[in-house]
Amino acid sequence: EDAYVRLLLERACAEADLTAPLDAPAGVEVVRRERSGRSFLFALNHRDEPVEVGLPGSAVELMSGETVDRLRLEPLGVAVVEEAFVASPAARR
Repeated sequence: EDAYVRLLLERACAEADLTAPLDAPAGVEVVRRERSGRSFLFALNHRDEPVEVGLPGSAVELMSGETVDRLRLEPLGVAVVEEAFVASPAARR
């Protein structure tokens, strides 16, 4: 049943030309929000183990102020980064 739902969602997203902001493992939610030329990524780890997620470029992790190119999320952890550049939507596909 899970495999069917996943396949259905993948096909629906492909038909709507939607892509995920990042390639993240199962159980990690990533959302991009853009406004006024600024782009932020919100990453939430719903898993019980730490995970690492690569970023498409450098970004500033807003809690620490550090420039990063990967996120290490602790179990049930959260990170918010401001991307260093804002690519056009077509460039992200």
